[in-house]
Amino acid sequence: MRIAVLASGRLHVCGLARELAARGRDVAFYSLVPPRRTRHFGLLSQCNRWLGPYVGPLDVLTRLALRTCCAPGLRLSMSVVIDRVAARLVESCYLLIGMSQMWSRTIETVRRRMTWDAYGQRDNAMIGELDSGARRTGAVVAPLVSPAPPAVARTAGG
Repeated sequence: MRIAVLASGRLHVCGLARELAARGRDVAFYSLVPPRRTRHFGLLSQCNRWLGPYVGPLDVLTRLALRTCCAPGLRLSMSVVIDRVAARLVESCYLLIGMSQMWSRTIETVRRRMTWDAYGQRDNAMIGELDSGARRTGAVVAPLVSPAPPAVARTAGG
């Protein structure tokens, strides 16, 4: 099961991604945290999808302007840019875990790309397991509910 975890920083979802990877899940952690730091926190290198090269200059500008009148506008711009970059880079997955409401474009992109198993079903037992693990870290797990492709819906229904 492919799982995408999105966060602008490290937060606690880095630990969630690390634990999911340790359980043998196919995890992709999208964030601004450099690979060197996520390895320090125990996340495998193949799980990290660093957004820094795409958003880095705006991130630096936002951090430099934190105490100026431009800060609110830059923070808003930063969240929009991160969402758009993640929407372009996110891979097809069954489950998307995000720590913020700023991922609206990414969620819609993943819904369009959503993959289904051979029977047009999602692994609901796995989603329940992920939900209980996410509650311990404070994350919100929302399965990406999307209608099954027409061909799959016909074969599954009869």
